[in-house]
Amino acid sequence: MRTAFAVILASAVFFLPEVSGKDPVPLEERARRGDVEAQYLLAVNTFFGKGRPVNPVLAVYWFRRAADAGHAVSQYNLARCFERGWGCQKSLGMAISYYQKAMRSKLSAAALRYAELLYSGVPAEKGEYGEFPALSADPEKALQIMRREALSSEQGKLILARYLFKDAPKHGRELRERLANYVKRKEVNPEALLLYSVCLRSGIGGDIDIPEGIKVLQRAVDCGNAEAIAQLAEILDSGTGLPPDPARAVQLTRQAAGKGNQRALVNLGKRHLAGIGVDYDPGQAVELFRRAAESGYPAAHCALGDCFARGSGVELNRQEAFENYRLAAAGGDENGCWKLADCYANGIGTAPDKVAAFHWYRRSAEVGSVIGMRKMAIALLDGSGVRKDQETGFKLLRRAAESGDKTAQFMLQQSGR
Repeated sequence: MRTAFAVILASAVFFLPEVSGKDPVPLEERARRGDVEAQYLLAVNTFFGKGRPVNPVLAVYWFRRAADAGHAVSQYNLARCFERGWGCQKSLGMAISYYQKAMRSKLSAAALRYAELLYSGVPAEKGEYGEFPALSADPEKALQIMRREALSSEQGKLILARYLFKDAPKHGRELRERLANYVKRKEVNPEALLLYSVCLRSGIGGDIDIPEGIKVLQRAVDCGNAEAIAQLAEILDSGTGLPPDPARAVQLTRQAAGKGNQRALVNLGKRHLAGIGVDYDPGQAVELFRRAAESGYPAAHCALGDCFARGSGVELNRQEAFENYRLAAAGGDENGCWKLADCYANGIGTAPDKVAAFHWYRRSAEVGSVIGMRKMAIALLDGSGVRKDQETGFKLLRRAAESGDKTAQFMLQQSGR
């Protein structure tokens, strides 16, 4: 908890001034007398245990005293506590209320966090602190706030890039132009380098430029960014844009996994399952998948689902396979979507449900899975879980075949279409 809070406050250094713990009693006295700055400093000291025992509950008390007296930074920090449930009952309603108060004092960090919540929306709340109306999702308004804050805030530039990337088909050109200007700086956040590299390598917002994308990726790697290291390992493994180097790919995957990177943990687990470049060890693979899944990484849940479905490194358990595929699909993992659909179609770990199966085949196709596209086409051709539609089915089958799906190609040949 303390580490997470420190990371949040580190985004704006003035949130954590140097505070001496040599004379704590006068600080408490000033806080009790209503000195707002002393209340804020006492809250920081109490939360992090500077010169006194760690006590998040007491820290929230002093943050709230200072916040209610109009101290903007305390309002922001208190909002973070309510959002995460640090030292208090979790309440997004209270968090939003204090973010809005801090926004009125022009605190950029508060505006950015409020915009992030606004982007996805927050449901209505009724609880210990009262009733709060829903915050309806408004991505465009959220982006407007982020664009405004990006004019003067380095953190704002990065957060805006993250959210433009969420809807890259719509905002790809803006994203690429902003990042192209931002990464020209000598010192730049490695996450921005990583996002720009993905744009270049994937053609988001412009032409594909793999060599330049790899150069930018290497800059992020040189900064020690774990995700960049994991992506470079994948490039060296596949030989896409660089000569294949399996040994270095394994080395980089281990390095990124050691930093806790979810992509690398899953990739290293898959290597252990297949014994490629590392020892064959299904049990170790499952452990790596679990570590990545604990932080909600959808691909890790899909990999765990495969292990339970096959009995690899764990006892075969179709119900656990279904549950992990469900979590993977809910997170948008393209393979998790069609594997969940297969479970519904065939009654694996759950009751058969052809309609649900078609829903997830379609969802898989929507997020880019060629296999999902082919399986959706088959469902349309057979009328499984959906009204039969030969025209749309064959159209999707041809798209899957053109994307390299061998089964779709064979089916088209057999049908004479």
